[in-house]
Amino acid sequence: MRGRTTVSVFLSLLCVFSCATRKQLPVDELPEWVVHKPIVPNTFVGVGHAKKTGSTTEYINKARKEAMHNLTQEVAVKISSRSVLYKFENEAGVSEYYQDRIKTESQDYLEGFEPVKAFETETDYWVMYRIDRNLYYKKKEERRQKAFNFAYSLFIESQQELNNQAYAKAFQKQIKGLETIRTYLGEEAIFNSEGKSIHLADEIIKQIQNSLQSLRWKTPAKPVKMKRGEYAELSDYVMLENSMGAPQQGWPVRVDAQGLKVNRQLHFTNETGNPELKMSLQSGRENEEVKVKLDWEHFVRMHTKDLIVRKLLSSQEVPESFFSFVIQQPELVFVVKGEEEREALLSLLRRYAGERKLKTKENTNSREDFVLTCEASVAEKGEQVGLQITYSLSQKRKVLYKEQFRKNFEKVFLPRDYQFANLWKKAKGEFKRKHLSPLIDRFIL
Repeated sequence: MRGRTTVSVFLSLLCVFSCATRKQLPVDELPEWVVHKPIVPNTFVGVGHAKKTGSTTEYINKARKEAMHNLTQEVAVKISSRSVLYKFENEAGVSEYYQDRIKTESQDYLEGFEPVKAFETETDYWVMYRIDRNLYYKKKEERRQKAFNFAYSLFIESQQELNNQAYAKAFQKQIKGLETIRTYLGEEAIFNSEGKSIHLADEIIKQIQNSLQSLRWKTPAKPVKMKRGEYAELSDYVMLENSMGAPQQGWPVRVDAQGLKVNRQLHFTNETGNPELKMSLQSGRENEEVKVKLDWEHFVRMHTKDLIVRKLLSSQEVPESFFSFVIQQPELVFVVKGEEEREALLSLLRRYAGERKLKTKENTNSREDFVLTCEASVAEKGEQVGLQITYSLSQKRKVLYKEQFRKNFEKVFLPRDYQFANLWKKAKGEFKRKHLSPLIDRFIL
């Protein structure tokens, strides 16, 4: 804020200075500092240029920005071979990305800069800024020490959280610590505390890596047997814990079970380390695999908006695990009474069972099987013909449901013979939609 206020004041002064001392000189009479950037002992110098287009304020501001950018090239951070970023040189272009970001942001830290000279012709404008080298490094070291003191205090607090088995809280503090010293990650980030030299950024990264490696998923060792249509609570089978067996709360988890229509859903672990998700086992396959993985990238994004820190931490290995359900598929037996109706009804029922991935068989001796019994009849009454299907669903020799389906037709719209097959063609869609599907959904799936 102080730097920006200073910029506004100097910009106003430059505008006044420029307007009061315009020099309309030929281009070949440009001063030496315009043609060749001066080298001044113990001083950083930046020269900026702009074409005189737009208002006076606009081209002066453009020249000033170029001068400031020129200064950032002088003070730009060169990545040390001992820095934490150097070790990530091949990881997603972190080093190059860091340099670009720091060059862009360096202007915010150029405290103590001042305008020295300005010069213009009829078409061009130049300005020169300078910063005392010693003053710059003094201010930078003050900022650095303040940042490292705060980051180190967060580092100590994170260790206390780890001792309390609260890993998520510890990682939040570690990420905040890295964010605090992000400007110095390209340097050898040594912090001196109580006579000891600590490579603080390295220590934070190592602590994060070691702590992540100590996290693990506790999942069933053997497949879990369930019946199709039942609901499974993921919290009953999955828990995130550390190497001491302490449950871990507040972690984002990706759950993937495509056969159960669960596609990388995001959930969070509760106080007992369990991700909460209710899954419907509506799969026609006998085996369905469930994958759980700690979503580290999402966790980092939750706790920092800094793109450098996000990139730096993006390639960490995280715990994941798998387990499976063995799904007992329901078996359905069709019993259709009546010779004329049998084939027409069975054709619809078998095709529907195939669509819903239901197992069927001709007969059964098992009490677990479902038995769907249908009986059809055709009756005339006045000018109408009625089709009636009485059906029931049984299991374990107990009737679960019994109902009738009726459909009346006007004789005038029918062929003279009122055979079941002709009536069934007109009625089977409604029977399937209003009776068969709700019945299967309610009792079997």
